[in-house]
Amino acid sequence: MLMQVRVVAKVRQRLMLVFPNLESQHLERLLRDSLRETAYALLDRFRLWRLCEQDLRDQIDLHGADVLHRFLGKQPTVLLCPHFAGMEAAVQRLILEGPGMTLYSPQADPNFDAVCREGRQRFGVQLLVPAGASLLPLMRRLQRGVALFLLPDLNHDESTLLSSRVFDPASGTGPIAAWCATRLGAVLLPVTVLRCEGRYSVTVHEPLPDLAPERMRDVGDITHALGAALDRLVRQAPEQYLWAQLRPSQAPSSTAPKAPANAPLSVPPSTPPSTPPSAAP
Repeated sequence: MLMQVRVVAKVRQRLMLVFPNLESQHLERLLRDSLRETAYALLDRFRLWRLCEQDLRDQIDLHGADVLHRFLGKQPTVLLCPHFAGMEAAVQRLILEGPGMTLYSPQADPNFDAVCREGRQRFGVQLLVPAGASLLPLMRRLQRGVALFLLPDLNHDESTLLSSRVFDPASGTGPIAAWCATRLGAVLLPVTVLRCEGRYSVTVHEPLPDLAPERMRDVGDITHALGAALDRLVRQAPEQYLWAQLRPSQAPSSTAPKAPANAPLSVPPSTPPSTPPSAAP
């Protein structure tokens, strides 16, 4: 009970900072709607993990598939999906379009961790557990045509809590996307997922002009532009965002890869990833 009270208080505090001009009654309504969407999504993930491929296709609408297939398998691809409450639906639906991977933080309870791993991996999602500061394992897979599902976390340290932006430039996952773009020329595709009347709608957006690979030069500038772009997406449907995601980002530090800047990234092929039931050609 105490944990629930703390979560509600933290979410309310965050909403007050991000929406300082919102009247009290509207803020409380946004708080209730957000917590309701979060609770629904957390329970619904167990149902999603049991659906067959056809049911996933029938129950989760996918928009922008043409945008995804324009790059998937042809250019390193990073799918930037902010922590919307229905993010699990986005991962489960997008993996049906081609091979993918995501960063994964092991759960404290081993039984729950086993359930999460099984649910995420059944259609071939590769789970990368952050280890140290090296980004090379992630970059190697990107080079082989495996898309990266990047779920930016809110970084709830004291400096971030003083910011009115949803995504702070110091957030751990922002620089990872910047490194992938500058080192590999990866395309960054924003993804949103919304729930309406019991159905999920996943949208793969066009690459943002400010994040086009040919314009990318400085990791800090890219990270700042990325945070601003994701901030705008969240503000379009704030009640659907997972404001209760209160743990700090556990993504590996990306201030400097372990390997030298000119080190080759190609490695001998490892065991090939599981092929999704209907992978993209």
